[in-house]
Amino acid sequence: MRRMLIVGIFVLAGLSASLVTHRLRTPAHEVPARTEGRAPLQANRHGPADTHGPSPATRTGDILSTQQLPDLPAAQLVLSLVPRARAGDAKAASQLYLVLSRCNRLAQDTSVGLRPQYVDPALLQRLGVSEAQLLAGLEWNTLVSESEELEGCQRIPGDQLRLASHWLEFAAREGDPYARLIYADSAQELIGGPTQLLTAPGKVEKFRRDAMTYLHAVAVTGSPEAMIRLASAYSAGVLVDRDPVLAYAYEIAAASIAGSALPHSPLEAELSSQDLARARMLARELGQ
Repeated sequence: MRRMLIVGIFVLAGLSASLVTHRLRTPAHEVPARTEGRAPLQANRHGPADTHGPSPATRTGDILSTQQLPDLPAAQLVLSLVPRARAGDAKAASQLYLVLSRCNRLAQDTSVGLRPQYVDPALLQRLGVSEAQLLAGLEWNTLVSESEELEGCQRIPGDQLRLASHWLEFAAREGDPYARLIYADSAQELIGGPTQLLTAPGKVEKFRRDAMTYLHAVAVTGSPEAMIRLASAYSAGVLVDRDPVLAYAYEIAAASIAGSALPHSPLEAELSSQDLARARMLARELGQ
């Protein structure tokens, strides 16, 4: 029990950081793009066989950036998505999770998260404003947008808001690529905090198994986004036992499929020449 609790807390504390260090350019999953209008509302060695989802021969696109929601108030979206999700529509369930989780985040914290670290002086000159004025305007617009969203969220019944993680689990289980991709990023929602871990430590092991199953299932469709997350998982050793060779192989495969140059990896320093050669060979298999 004590060992399971320690592992669980490590998952909650370390998972987000370990995923970020290996990511390609991908947007935050809680802020999908709207189709228009207002601001966004926001059976092998490498993994278990899977019976859901697209064929391995079908290459996926950019799963995160193409996830979109209709330009409607949150309460109206929930009203339209719930019947479809209850009828078994995995994509509707995934979108429902997005709306509900976004509303839950807004209810917990409406502080501004948009503050660029650098502003091009040429842009300031063209606009005729100072950096402070520009940032103040951006923050004001964000606050107004979030205030409007929160107002729409407040029309959603509390029992619906509490079902956010349920719909994510359902969508991932039924094969929605987006839900499967972000499942590993949602440990806090799916497992709970330390108190929950004390009463249900088995949730941690189930979460780890499911997260890896889903990432592998998306990776075999040719998704660089899933591969880069698997690289992170095998490098960090939080979701699965650490395997730096396999981690590096997934980094190579992800870069190859994305058509980008392989960035310098810290893993190179800890791998022997034989391990590096083995990783490159594995990467070719993973990219087929």
